[in-house]
Amino acid sequence: MEITWRELLGKIVSDPQEYQRIIETLGVNALTLRRWVNGETSPRPQNLRMLLNILPRYRKQLLPLLALEFPSFEHENGTQGAQPLTIPASFYAQVMSAYTTVSPYLRSFTVSDIILQQLVKQLDPDGDGMLVFVAQCVPPWHGKKIRSLRMVAGRGTQPWSTYVEYHPQFFGAESLVGYAVTFSHLTIVRDYAEGQRVFPDDAIENMGSAIAAPIVLASQTVGGIYIASTQLDFFQPEQVTLIQRYVELLCLAFERDEFYDITLIELGIMPPRDVQIPLLISFQQRVIQQIEMAARMHHSMTRMQAEKCAWQQLEAELIAIRLHASVLSEPVSI
Repeated sequence: MEITWRELLGKIVSDPQEYQRIIETLGVNALTLRRWVNGETSPRPQNLRMLLNILPRYRKQLLPLLALEFPSFEHENGTQGAQPLTIPASFYAQVMSAYTTVSPYLRSFTVSDIILQQLVKQLDPDGDGMLVFVAQCVPPWHGKKIRSLRMVAGRGTQPWSTYVEYHPQFFGAESLVGYAVTFSHLTIVRDYAEGQRVFPDDAIENMGSAIAAPIVLASQTVGGIYIASTQLDFFQPEQVTLIQRYVELLCLAFERDEFYDITLIELGIMPPRDVQIPLLISFQQRVIQQIEMAARMHHSMTRMQAEKCAWQQLEAELIAIRLHASVLSEPVSI
């Protein structure tokens, strides 16, 4: 005999952590949840929709079971007539139009921003909470390895809508996106506890789950993409496949010489965001200093060259700060 949706829910909430999470997310009390499981009462339509959203791994199993008891629910929330998770053909045309018409100086930001907007719109249409950003390889010192990534574009919805509007941030081996780029492998964090355990220095408040993927062209990389959702275990195979298509499209946002051989990736460890900010606000001043210094030496320097030098300076100082902090924290042997 086929299981009912109430029996399935009963199995799910037998896990105390899931039980507590569902109660808190739905805003119902324990008695109400038990009555749903026991068949004494039924959830309101909005609670049914929320239940599907907070249990993404069970959605395909739950939806037809709910439809048996609530026939109109499948029509309103099912996959019949719904748009599959694919990038619309019209969007490819929009990206190509921007790629061919925008000036080279603005192309990277424009193309990446268009792509990130569409990605958030498609993955989080109801604004439940999503953060996405691109972290690009900081150009290495001559003959050296890639030591860090730097946030260059981002988009977010509540509660992260302002996260990417402040100063940029550096990422290293301590971060999820740094790990994905280092090993050239898409990596998923299913919940906040897992993130704290594996990447303790990369925690973002309100994160339910996260994913990072390298942006790769043949055997070279330009950096990676990071996406966080407020929902636990949000990134299922269908979402992952869609993200991979967007990552491929992001290759158009960068010039060919901004890609580096994967063997050159050797990320350092960066300090937390709050430690970085006091240095990052000096970026514009550092750029001006670079241009003025070149002028005093009767050398010409473009603003892009000055910015590259300023980012490299900041990278070296931040790695040194983290290294110094690590040395100070080591136990002293007597």
